[in-house]
Amino acid sequence: MKLRKFAIVFIAVVLLLTMTGCNSVGFLSEGQINKLVSEYGKPQVEMVVEYTLNEHTTRLEIVYNLEVEKAPITVANFINLVNKEYYNNVVFDSRISSTTNSWIAGRYLYKDGEDLEYNYYQTEDVGYTILGEFYQNGWQLPVDEADKDNEEITDGNAKFSLFSLAMYHESSVASFDKASTAFFLTTSSTQTENYKNYAVFATLASISVYVDDVLHVENATEVPSSVLYDFNNNSAMSTTTTRKVVTGTDDEGNEQTTSRTMLRDPIVIKSITMVGDKDFTNYPHYVIEL
Repeated sequence: MKLRKFAIVFIAVVLLLTMTGCNSVGFLSEGQINKLVSEYGKPQVEMVVEYTLNEHTTRLEIVYNLEVEKAPITVANFINLVNKEYYNNVVFDSRISSTTNSWIAGRYLYKDGEDLEYNYYQTEDVGYTILGEFYQNGWQLPVDEADKDNEEITDGNAKFSLFSLAMYHESSVASFDKASTAFFLTTSSTQTENYKNYAVFATLASISVYVDDVLHVENATEVPSSVLYDFNNNSAMSTTTTRKVVTGTDDEGNEQTTSRTMLRDPIVIKSITMVGDKDFTNYPHYVIEL
């Protein structure tokens, strides 16, 4: 009997360890969130995006506020991936719909070079997922004072806004805790209900726009109309095609490929870096190991 009890306890411990990553899995408490803010402040990142239309190259230098008080687990995951330079040269590969104008990134790398047989590579599988910090998954912060009279607002979670970032997952309930690296940028101001199904974790602080390396807009707090036009109205931006994507190599070192439908012209995230002098190297990470 003692042996059986030991075996049951051992199995339970193994299962618990399997379900925990760098920290215990579960939504963070107010105290845990306050500790993060006390130690690291309210972090920002700069994301540099480039795309070419009509032979002119636009570079966006976008500074984001990471919503650590609204989506602390999601922010922690994003910071850890940024620390590893995971998103450098990742592309926005598709637009979810013309209604929400949401653009997905984090699934494919783009390698520029005429000598390359293939330009697109599947990103590395990180081997974990994170909890979905949104209303339909049980993450419900108190309603902000400014929203108490708005019947559409049911919680104080971060809301979609122009150029905000949210973690991407498949639409089924079974996928609510399956996000890991893919995220999407929204270029629509009409998003309302969708924030209840996705974890918004970054909101626009400022944006600078360069066209052919000439500065056109500097540190604007709103997205310029020319950039919104590119994303929302320029059909060339959302034209798709079939690409060969390298998914790995076989035992002999030969590249293995598959076909994917993605945007015809690459919208490339050149880099995402932390802003400021604070060291985020040891920022906590809260994951579900696979």
